[in-house]
Amino acid sequence: MKLFFGKDPVQAELEKIEKQEEKYLEKNRERRELPLNRLLQDKIPDKLQGTLEAAFAKAFSLIFEKGTGVIEKTYRKEELEKKTLIRQYAADVRGDRKSLKAFSRRAAGSGAGNTLISGAAGIGMGLLGIGIPDIPLLTGMMLRSIYEAALHYGFSYDTQEEKRFILLLIQGAMTHGERLECVNGELNFFMEHGSFSREEEPEEIIRHTAGILSDELLYMKFLQGIPIAGVIGGAGDAVYMNRISEYARLKYHRRFCMERQKAKWENAGIGIKEAEMVHKGFSYEFSPREAAYLLFGKKICPVCGGRLEKRKDFEMRPGAELNSKADPIFVPDAEIRKYRYFFCCRKCSREFPLKELAERKR
Repeated sequence: MKLFFGKDPVQAELEKIEKQEEKYLEKNRERRELPLNRLLQDKIPDKLQGTLEAAFAKAFSLIFEKGTGVIEKTYRKEELEKKTLIRQYAADVRGDRKSLKAFSRRAAGSGAGNTLISGAAGIGMGLLGIGIPDIPLLTGMMLRSIYEAALHYGFSYDTQEEKRFILLLIQGAMTHGERLECVNGELNFFMEHGSFSREEEPEEIIRHTAGILSDELLYMKFLQGIPIAGVIGGAGDAVYMNRISEYARLKYHRRFCMERQKAKWENAGIGIKEAEMVHKGFSYEFSPREAAYLLFGKKICPVCGGRLEKRKDFEMRPGAELNSKADPIFVPDAEIRKYRYFFCCRKCSREFPLKELAERKR
């Protein structure tokens, strides 16, 4: 009796991420101007945007060159790396979507903390009427949030390619429409191919990112420079920090799942072109007795009376042999995961196949 077929957990998670990404792109297809921006439009000094852009560019250059070590002192890098390795091991052993989602939950927790800190700092600066001097702190918090997200998924952030990836994350979070689609496509290209589609000097990428930030934050930073009233502008730091954290988690989660999928293909000796033909289904097959024991049987060791713990593993089998139709188009020569359950006694460490335990109930 075949109970069901389903998609590979990594593939299912990637499909979910793609839907989230489409929703994000649709949500940010057009830039929404706040009514407050229209009120402030005539009051913005002509040179303010250029000043903001220069300040952001200087902050990025300084932090990338000398400030990363300072940021790392604000969180426990080694502890984060160890916890990530533990989650990766759990994902390797369990191979289910729950273990994959654990990465995004951890990253979301640290992102929320950074948003609160950034908001509190922005409000404090706004209360004092400090706008432009707040930029190095805001930039540091942006990078701290992304650094932590990278660590939660097992990625580094100190190479030139990773720095470019991070700057593109900030661009994607702070832009809209066709420009957002272009940035998002470049990030996905890097994830798939391991390199960017075109060469670009680091200074140019920093300047471009600084320009996007200065354009997006122009009104809030102007308002933040006014004592008392600047509280409103300072509170905007939390809003933008949340946008950056959300987009960074989305892209790192996609990158993480793609890396796991590539590793699985490589371990199976499958190239990228061949992988496109790999079936994403899996199979569970039980007799009626096995299904009854699995659902309702007492999980007691028949040897020592100890508690039995349910486990599972799989073997790759031809899709034609299993008659799998998990996808709309049936691929007869696909490789399918055929799972089996077995039980291990915590007390005596003996293992029992599901079939054996089900037969004992006769």
